[in-house]
Amino acid sequence: MLFGHRRFREYNTVDKLFECVYHFKYKLYYTFAILCEHRKVQMKKLLVGGLAAISAAMIAMPTAALAQPAPDYDDVLVRVNVGAALYISCNQSPSLISLNGGSGQVGQATGMPSGQGAACLIETNNQAGYQVTMATKTTDTGLNCSTPATCGTDSIPSQATQPTAGTPGWATSYTPYTAANTPGAATWAAVPPSNAAGLMVAWKDSGSASGGDMTQSVDFGVAIDATVKPGHYDNTVTFTAVAL
Repeated sequence: MLFGHRRFREYNTVDKLFECVYHFKYKLYYTFAILCEHRKVQMKKLLVGGLAAISAAMIAMPTAALAQPAPDYDDVLVRVNVGAALYISCNQSPSLISLNGGSGQVGQATGMPSGQGAACLIETNNQAGYQVTMATKTTDTGLNCSTPATCGTDSIPSQATQPTAGTPGWATSYTPYTAANTPGAATWAAVPPSNAAGLMVAWKDSGSASGGDMTQSVDFGVAIDATVKPGHYDNTVTFTAVAL
C-alpha cells in the first residue's frame, strides 16, 4: 500500500513535468511567432518608409544632378572636284554677204558693210589664260562656188590686203595680238589655211570674266568684177581657243 502510493506520486510528478515542458514549449513557440510577426510588420514599415524617402529625395534632387551626357562630335568632308574647262562660241551677223556683180556695179561690191563680222565669246577657268586664232577649216583658202548650176567651179581668191573694186578677192580685217592683253591696230590680212599658223585674234594671261570674254570683231571683205558668175561662194573660218 505504501509502495503503491509512492509509485503514484512518482508518476504524477513525471506527468506534471511533461505537461509543464509541453506548455513551456507551446508558449515559447507562440512567443517566437509573435516576435516574428512583429518583426515582419516593422520590416514592412521600414521598407515602405525607405522607399518613400528615396522617392522624395529623387523628386527633390536638383536638375544638375540629372545632367545630360556631354555632346559628341564627328566630321563629314564635303568636296567637289572642279575640272579645267575652255569654251568658245562665235556669232556671225549676217551669215550671207550680198554683192552686185553686174556691169557698172562692180565698185559697189567693195568691202563689207559695217557690223557684218564675227565675234567669239571665250569662257575658261584656266588661270594661265588662253589664245584664240583663226584659219580656214581646210587647206583651201578661196571662196568656192557652192551652186555649180550657176557658177560652176569658180572661186574668189584670198588676198592679204583690203579688197578693191575690180579685183576679185577676199580678206579679213581684225585686231592682232602680239602679246598677252595687248591688242594692236586693226589690219587687213589673208585668212591662212588650216595647216598654217592662225591669225591671233585674242590673247589673255588669266581666266575669263564670270560671263566670259568677247573678242574684238573680225570683219570679212570681198570684191568682185563682172567676170564673177552669179551664185554662192563659201568658205568656213575656224576660231580655235587654246589654254595656256
